[in-house]
Amino acid sequence: MKEERSCLNCGDKIKGRADKKFCDDQCRNAYNNLLNGKANNSIRKINNILKQNRRILENIFNRNKSHSKVGKQSLINHGFRLNYHTHQFSSKSGALYYFSYEYGILLQGDEVVVVKREENSVS
Repeated sequence: MKEERSCLNCGDKIKGRADKKFCDDQCRNAYNNLLNGKANNSIRKINNILKQNRRILENIFNRNKSHSKVGKQSLINHGFRLNYHTHQFSSKSGALYYFSYEYGILLQGDEVVVVKREENSVS
Protein backbone atom coordinates (compact mmCIF):
# COMPACT_ATOMS: atom_id res chain seq x y z
CA MET A 1 0.00 0.00 0.00
CA LYS A 2 1.30 3.45 -0.94
CA GLU A 3 1.90 5.97 1.78
CA GLU A 4 -0.18 9.11 1.32
CA ARG A 5 1.92 12.24 0.97
CA SER A 6 0.95 15.82 1.80
CA CYS A 7 2.08 19.10 0.29
CA LEU A 8 4.63 20.83 2.54
CA ASN A 9 2.89 24.17 1.99
CA CYS A 10 -0.87 23.61 2.04
CA GLY A 11 -1.16 20.03 3.31
CA ASP A 12 -3.23 18.81 0.33
CA LYS A 13 -2.78 15.28 -0.99
CA ILE A 14 0.07 14.94 -3.50
CA LYS A 15 -0.31 12.94 -6.70
CA GLY A 16 2.52 12.06 -9.03
CA ARG A 17 6.19 11.22 -8.56
CA ALA A 18 7.33 9.54 -5.36
CA ASP A 19 9.78 12.36 -4.55
CA LYS A 20 7.30 15.20 -5.15
CA LYS A 21 6.94 17.52 -2.11
CA PHE A 22 4.41 20.09 -3.31
CA CYS A 23 1.05 19.83 -5.04
CA ASP A 24 1.91 22.54 -7.60
CA ASP A 25 4.37 25.29 -8.52
CA GLN A 26 2.38 27.92 -6.63
CA CYS A 27 2.75 26.00 -3.36
CA ARG A 28 6.44 25.32 -4.04
CA ASN A 29 7.08 29.05 -4.67
CA ALA A 30 5.07 30.16 -1.64
CA TYR A 31 6.92 27.71 0.62
CA ASN A 32 10.38 28.71 -0.64
CA ASN A 33 9.57 32.45 -0.52
CA LEU A 34 8.51 32.12 3.10
CA LEU A 35 11.57 30.04 3.95
CA ASN A 36 14.10 32.27 2.15
CA GLY A 37 12.40 35.60 2.80
CA LYS A 38 13.48 35.76 6.43
CA ALA A 39 17.07 34.77 5.66
CA ASN A 40 17.43 37.33 2.87
CA ASN A 41 15.68 40.20 4.66
CA SER A 42 18.87 41.75 6.12
CA ILE A 43 20.64 41.44 2.76
CA ARG A 44 17.70 43.14 1.05
CA LYS A 45 17.79 46.01 3.56
CA ILE A 46 21.53 46.58 3.06
CA ASN A 47 21.19 46.46 -0.74
CA ASN A 48 18.39 49.04 -0.56
CA ILE A 49 20.61 51.37 1.52
CA LEU A 50 23.49 50.95 -0.96
CA LYS A 51 21.21 51.71 -3.91
CA GLN A 52 19.79 54.75 -2.14
CA ASN A 53 23.33 56.03 -1.41
CA ARG A 54 24.21 55.54 -5.09
CA ARG A 55 21.11 57.45 -6.28
CA ILE A 56 21.88 60.37 -3.96
CA LEU A 57 25.49 60.58 -5.18
CA GLU A 58 24.42 60.24 -8.81
CA ASN A 59 21.99 63.14 -8.46
CA ILE A 60 24.62 65.38 -6.87
CA PHE A 61 27.26 64.40 -9.39
CA ASN A 62 25.00 64.92 -12.42
CA ARG A 63 24.33 68.53 -11.44
CA ASN A 64 27.96 69.44 -12.29
CA LYS A 65 29.01 66.56 -14.58
CA SER A 66 32.31 66.26 -12.71
CA HIS A 67 33.25 66.16 -9.05
CA SER A 68 31.01 68.13 -6.71
CA LYS A 69 31.39 69.48 -3.22
CA VAL A 70 28.48 69.27 -0.83
CA GLY A 71 28.09 69.71 2.91
CA LYS A 72 28.29 66.47 4.86
CA GLN A 73 25.15 67.33 6.81
CA SER A 74 23.29 68.09 3.58
CA LEU A 75 24.24 64.66 2.27
CA ILE A 76 22.96 63.06 5.47
CA ASN A 77 19.75 65.13 5.31
CA HIS A 78 19.09 63.66 1.84
CA GLY A 79 19.17 60.18 3.43
CA PHE A 80 22.78 59.23 2.71
CA ARG A 81 24.14 56.63 5.15
CA LEU A 82 27.88 57.20 5.66
CA ASN A 83 28.57 53.75 7.13
CA TYR A 84 27.34 51.86 4.06
CA HIS A 85 29.53 51.55 0.96
CA THR A 86 30.51 48.90 -1.55
CA HIS A 87 34.26 49.47 -1.49
CA GLN A 88 37.09 51.88 -0.64
CA PHE A 89 39.84 53.36 -2.75
CA SER A 90 43.05 54.91 -1.49
CA SER A 91 44.67 57.38 -3.89
CA LYS A 92 48.44 57.72 -4.32
CA SER A 93 48.30 60.77 -2.06
CA GLY A 94 46.64 58.69 0.65
CA ALA A 95 43.13 60.13 0.29
CA LEU A 96 40.49 57.54 1.18
CA TYR A 97 37.37 57.42 -1.01
CA TYR A 98 34.25 55.48 -0.04
CA PHE A 99 32.25 54.18 -3.01
CA SER A 100 28.65 53.20 -3.55
CA TYR A 101 29.20 51.32 -6.78
CA GLU A 102 30.77 53.80 -9.26
CA TYR A 103 30.04 56.96 -7.22
CA GLY A 104 32.31 57.84 -4.35
CA ILE A 105 32.88 60.39 -1.64
CA LEU A 106 35.97 61.92 -0.11
CA LEU A 107 35.39 63.30 3.37
CA GLN A 108 37.00 66.70 3.93
CA GLY A 109 35.89 67.91 7.34
CA ASP A 110 32.33 69.22 7.04
CA GLU A 111 32.41 68.93 3.24
CA VAL A 112 32.23 65.93 0.96
CA VAL A 113 33.65 65.67 -2.55
CA VAL A 114 31.49 63.47 -4.81
CA VAL A 115 33.28 61.70 -7.68
CA LYS A 116 32.46 59.14 -10.34
CA ARG A 117 34.88 56.38 -11.18
CA GLU A 118 34.83 55.28 -14.79
CA GLU A 119 35.88 51.69 -15.33
CA ASN A 120 36.52 50.20 -18.74
CA SER A 121 36.26 46.59 -17.64
CA VAL A 122 34.77 44.54 -14.89
CA SER A 123 37.19 42.29 -13.05
